[in-house]
Amino acid sequence: MMTIVFSFTLTRTQHVNSKLFEGTERVIANVLGDLSRVALITLEYGELRPYINMIQRDPQVVKVIVLNRKGLIVAASDVLDIGKRAPTLKSSVHSFWHRKSISGTTGKLGTVLIKFSHENLVKLNQEIINDGIKITLIGMATIAFIGLLTGFLLTRRLQIVSDAARRIAKGQFEVKTDMHGHDEVSVLGQVFDQMAGNFKHYVDSLKIGKLELQKARDELELKVAERTTELEYVALHDSLTNLPNRQLYMDRLSSTIEFAAIEKDQLAVMMIDLNLFKLINDAHGHSTGDFVLVEVARRFKQALRRSDTVARFGGDEFALVLPAADLATAIKIADNILTAISPTMEINGHELSLSCSIGIAIYPENGRAPDVLLQKADIAMYTSKRNNVGHAVYSSALDTDSAGLLSLTRDLKQAIFKNQLELYYQPKFSFVTGNLIGAEALLRWHRDDQLVMPDTFISIAEQTNLINELTYWVIEEGFSQCTAWNHNSPKKLSISINLATRTLDDDELPDRIAALLKGKNYAHKQLIMEITETGVMADPQHSLHILRRLDKMGLGISVDDFGTGYSSLVYLKKLPVDEIKIDRAFVTDMLKDQESTVIVRAIIDLAHNLGLTVVAEGVETATVWKALKELDCNYCQGYYTGKPMPAIEFESKFIHNNMKAHVKKA
Repeated sequence: MMTIVFSFTLTRTQHVNSKLFEGTERVIANVLGDLSRVALITLEYGELRPYINMIQRDPQVVKVIVLNRKGLIVAASDVLDIGKRAPTLKSSVHSFWHRKSISGTTGKLGTVLIKFSHENLVKLNQEIINDGIKITLIGMATIAFIGLLTGFLLTRRLQIVSDAARRIAKGQFEVKTDMHGHDEVSVLGQVFDQMAGNFKHYVDSLKIGKLELQKARDELELKVAERTTELEYVALHDSLTNLPNRQLYMDRLSSTIEFAAIEKDQLAVMMIDLNLFKLINDAHGHSTGDFVLVEVARRFKQALRRSDTVARFGGDEFALVLPAADLATAIKIADNILTAISPTMEINGHELSLSCSIGIAIYPENGRAPDVLLQKADIAMYTSKRNNVGHAVYSSALDTDSAGLLSLTRDLKQAIFKNQLELYYQPKFSFVTGNLIGAEALLRWHRDDQLVMPDTFISIAEQTNLINELTYWVIEEGFSQCTAWNHNSPKKLSISINLATRTLDDDELPDRIAALLKGKNYAHKQLIMEITETGVMADPQHSLHILRRLDKMGLGISVDDFGTGYSSLVYLKKLPVDEIKIDRAFVTDMLKDQESTVIVRAIIDLAHNLGLTVVAEGVETATVWKALKELDCNYCQGYYTGKPMPAIEFESKFIHNNMKAHVKKA
């Protein structure tokens, strides 16, 4: 009977031990698997070292290896294994390899290999068997001894031992027989007590180890969750402005469209592009450009409703989605954005003025799919930029315009090489003498036997970075023509060339012009660079630097369209400016609008007081000529004295003639 009890007890104990070992191995493999998933995602393999060392302390663990998806060892208990290929996995009677594959959202990330040893389990079971044999032998001896004795006390003590054996078999290791003495039954009871104590200590150690592993696993899961949240944010937001990126924007746009479809509501999509942003990067560096983008993002958010989303697609391109917004609401928000971005920014000691172009598309009128709405808004945005207006709303008519614009852009890139460009010249005359004093060079494009005017292609050139090449071509061609006219003429003419804002912000402008003029004989102020108020005020400090270099080269500086920008004559005094050209709007209206006349008179008087000459543009009648002459305006330019014309016609009409204006009496 005693043999059966001990046999059952030993079998039950061995089963419990095996389960405890298997549970420990499973916990170790799962914990290391979770740790390795984070390391394989973030490539921070060094963070696995303390956890591998902790796991290595378990006597069951022989070796630990972590492989990446290519089968290379990236972490291991033996650091000499790192960088090697995966070893051949061989198991023995008492040891085996546990393999756990690690997967992520993109597929398999790698593999965890742990070699476990059951030698300790075998030793423990052998010790239990040995103890069992001892106990059985002692029990048999005790029974034999009991067989020789009689009495109630002996039977009762054996019953205590038997009860203890049954309780131990049930896993109740806290049992105690409390037997003392040196007789066989007492020794048997003491052996039971010792065996139960050993079992209890071992089980308690396993429980503590399991709790520690569980705690480590909980901490790891928390770290994995936090790291996952960080990675998700980085993956869905722009690192510079912290605005949503294209991926998050498209997700929100799709959700907003689904909700609008259910509610039968409208929504608006906007595309925004900053005007002349490349000039800021070129002139002040990308760090200043980054500051501008951050500030622009802040201003955009202030101009929007809480329900609206603004995202940065890259560079200076932004996209908005406005839930529950009709066309009127979208236009109002667009106006808010234009107002928010208009104040001057002071960054790193530079005062920068910004503007933007906005394209608007409405769901469901302009489309129902996210990509379609973005495409329509993009078309409207380029229309806004081309027409120099703050915002434009998509209409089907713009599709044809966009197709034509693409064709126009493609052909413009080839215009210089195909010799399709030509300069027209508009004469400038002195009000005092009536003599021809110079001309303004105006670019024309002969495209497929069709004359294309600058208003059509200059904005395209500015958007596609062709404007600088066109400008340098005009400078070289115009200067060569002027030099040819002056070669045999006693009166030296000047030639005026228009500089776009993008060209004025080009640091290479003075060097490029110097290279074009190198070795050529030209008079002081013979070549005049015409700039606009808007171009100067976009970045006054940088403009001052460029203009001073041009002035030192002997070039003249003229401010075109004066009176329409934000500068003043006092500020212009700081610049090396030689003349100003009164905007044609004031000149044309001066006989019909007394206010325009007052403005023209004030500009002329103040300019003369500052030592500047004044050119009146848009002079179309003898009456206007006479009025400007009476106001002591210096030079005249307009259809009254001569329209823009090809060089051959200009030469025939003015160079080979008396070079005087044909002025009629008013």
